[in-house]
Amino acid sequence: MLISTLLQLTTLKMVVDYVKKLQVGAVKQAVDDLVECKRKGGTLGRNEYLSAIDALSKLGVKINRDALYKRVEREFKRLEMAEVQAERMVPIDVTVQDAITEMSSITSCEFLNPANDNNRASTSAVNASLTFSSATSSSAKKNCGSRPKGSNCEKKQKDKENYSACLLSICDDYATEMVAKRALNKNVESKVLDNLIKEKKVKFGVTRDISKGTIRTRIRRERHNPKHPGVSSPLEEAEEALVVICIQMGTIRQPLSVREGVELMNSLIDGTHIQKEVVEFQMARKLGHDLFTYGEIGKGWW
Repeated sequence: MLISTLLQLTTLKMVVDYVKKLQVGAVKQAVDDLVECKRKGGTLGRNEYLSAIDALSKLGVKINRDALYKRVEREFKRLEMAEVQAERMVPIDVTVQDAITEMSSITSCEFLNPANDNNRASTSAVNASLTFSSATSSSAKKNCGSRPKGSNCEKKQKDKENYSACLLSICDDYATEMVAKRALNKNVESKVLDNLIKEKKVKFGVTRDISKGTIRTRIRRERHNPKHPGVSSPLEEAEEALVVICIQMGTIRQPLSVREGVELMNSLIDGTHIQKEVVEFQMARKLGHDLFTYGEIGKGWW
């Protein structure tokens, strides 16, 4: 009894799957027919869509007019794009070689006559022009889409390092000059910084502009080689651990929401030195309000 029931269920599942395949094929055939009518007639009226929907409903397929319209338009655009790409891929006949062959066949007998020097000169000029044009076109094709020589990632990284080293050297030398002048109760002349920038740019091979305001700001803040602009985050250490956790949670298909991420960060820093640094950071900048709890992270951090 159990075996017969299982066989009936298996047979029923096979029938259902087969019916679904037939329904999918019917929808595709209806879309293809409507696309073909549109390609021939240009437009499709409301009656064409209603006829197709009625025919599909008799096969057990439920589809509305908007869904069928979108499928027809999508298939129509796909066919148009395929035709355009096919036209672009059609090879173009080149008749230059045939022209050269005809020229050589006409002039081969005339070259036997010494009186035809003019013909020989004109033919040589034509061949030279063809050779030059072919060489020009080949070089243009070769250079088309290529990047300038030496503009790779290593070169960009090297230029960035040279720029940073140039700024650091200018700051150090200019700060030393300022200290020496202040010891003599004198001011540094404005042209000193200009000359220093020009000299260091040549030394380090820097082509970018260097602002004098950048040099003066770094010296005033006593940060000649800052790692990044702005203030370092007190949560930098904890954020690295949080990123690892987020990656692992995403791997197991359980990504964290904003609320969960904030709660997890608060639990990570609870009772640690990082929380004390966060409190100092918040109080120094007068963050928060009456209900604000120092040492906790809010949604603004996320």
